[in-house]
Amino acid sequence: MHTNADAKEEESAASEARQPAAGGGGRDGEGEEFFPDIEDVFGKQIFDMKKSVQDMHADDPHRAAVVAEIQRQERERQELIRKEQERLRLLAQEQAARDEAEKKRLHARAIQLQEEKERRLREERDRQQLQEKLRRIGRCPAGFAWTRVPGGYVCEGGSHHVSDGQL
Repeated sequence: MHTNADAKEEESAASEARQPAAGGGGRDGEGEEFFPDIEDVFGKQIFDMKKSVQDMHADDPHRAAVVAEIQRQERERQELIRKEQERLRLLAQEQAARDEAEKKRLHARAIQLQEEKERRLREERDRQQLQEKLRRIGRCPAGFAWTRVPGGYVCEGGSHHVSDGQL
């Protein structure tokens, strides 16, 4: 239990702690204080807050319960903040993984499209070469034009056939 004698002793100790040191660097040449020491400013506030909390606990059990509840709620709030930060970190990791997978998918698709384009160009070049060979051969011996069929060409008269291998 906190007694009045304890409080007076603590006040006396705090008062001594607040006394400026000899030649204290917080004074100008005329002895006027222009920048108080941190202990002077905050020491009394900290002492007063501690004393206030002690007085609350000593004076009223209900206040002590209220303080304990506030502290419990603050711990819960801190835990919720920590959990939310962890959730956001995991979401960011998942999004980064999805973004990376999408980037890889798009890259693979770009390669696939480029290969498809090159294949079509080759096929067109091969078709043009075949057409050029057919022009050099000319019409079939009966004078008919050539028509494309699987594996080669047949004349429109149906009597003559040229395979792709022959061209």
